[in-house]
Amino acid sequence: MRQWKVLIADDELIIREGIKDAIDWGTFNMETVGEAEDGEEAVELALVHSIDILLIDINMPIKNGIEAMKEIREKLPNCKIIVISGYDDFQYAQEAIKVNVEEYLLKPIHPNKLEEIVTKISKDLERDKIEENYIEQINQLMRDNNQVRKTFLQEWIYSDMEEIEIKNHLEILSYPVKIPYSFVVFRLPNDGDPFKRLTNERDNLYSYLRSNIDLTITAVHVQDYKWLTLINWGEENVHQFFMDVQKTIKGKLGESILGRYAKMDTFYISKLHHKLRKELNKLTAISPLVKETLEYIEKNYTNQDLNLNEIAQQLHVTSVYLSKLIKKELGFSFVQIITSLRLKAAKHYLKNSSLSIKEIAEKCGYDSQHYFSSVFKKSSDMSPKQYRDQINQENI
Repeated sequence: MRQWKVLIADDELIIREGIKDAIDWGTFNMETVGEAEDGEEAVELALVHSIDILLIDINMPIKNGIEAMKEIREKLPNCKIIVISGYDDFQYAQEAIKVNVEEYLLKPIHPNKLEEIVTKISKDLERDKIEENYIEQINQLMRDNNQVRKTFLQEWIYSDMEEIEIKNHLEILSYPVKIPYSFVVFRLPNDGDPFKRLTNERDNLYSYLRSNIDLTITAVHVQDYKWLTLINWGEENVHQFFMDVQKTIKGKLGESILGRYAKMDTFYISKLHHKLRKELNKLTAISPLVKETLEYIEKNYTNQDLNLNEIAQQLHVTSVYLSKLIKKELGFSFVQIITSLRLKAAKHYLKNSSLSIKEIAEKCGYDSQHYFSSVFKKSSDMSPKQYRDQINQENI
């Protein structure tokens, strides 16, 4: 156990020797590591030895005690300072108080009084050390907790953990112990290089997201700066959560990133994660023109008048060429893509809102409720009303 380091600063040798010999410093787990005869030397020795306690006279040559104390306090904020002065001057006391000193004593100092003060300071130092150790233990637990968090998410996403094990980890890591609302996967551009190049204090993607997303209700996992996975318990609107995160990342990168999301109805997510990654891998292999087309569709699919001619004009190609390219690279037609997005949104509204079928049809880009119902039934083998009734029955 290291001893507390004491520095005595006074321009009179007899005073310094008197203070040094007045008490048994070892009794208090202290040692005098130096003596200074002027303020400048006091600062130098204080910093060299990283002292814990300073006894200093205000009336010092070269640099007075107040100036020396201010400089030492700035560099060694936890240092305990005892002011010793031969001047019973209130102004000096006021200046010393501003530096946050422990005691202000007048010469001559009685050994019993000095021992009383040193006893108190010794207890303060021990208390501060205990608090410092406690804070370090908490920080270490947090560091360990982050590693536990990372390991858990890695196993949860990429393997088949048992439900009881998943719930136990969620509770330990202070996540909600229930099935999350949504599961989102993003494919980062160029293996996440833009985030690797960040030079400020948010030096990686996880730190950046942490400053923009509530991580008590969102689990974030970054894999090799290539894959970003988010599991969210806080936002029931799955599409809205996806759009919010995508917008957040675009705000840093200056460009959109490809992502896919799904509503969760189970704790088992490895198959879902594999499916979404497979879709994104397929998308990253397509041409820039088709990517732009998909982005345009995703942003505007609720527009009832959206058509392939409009998109082709925006991209400066013919609709025939664009139609063939989409079909060739994706295996789906423009109509199939836009229908899939609209029906996905429709199912969300049917599950999570009290909007009428007509209102849902309009929100999803259909100007005819009858046509919307026909398309929905063809895809789901039931009408929108039957679908909603089934969901409501399951939730009873």
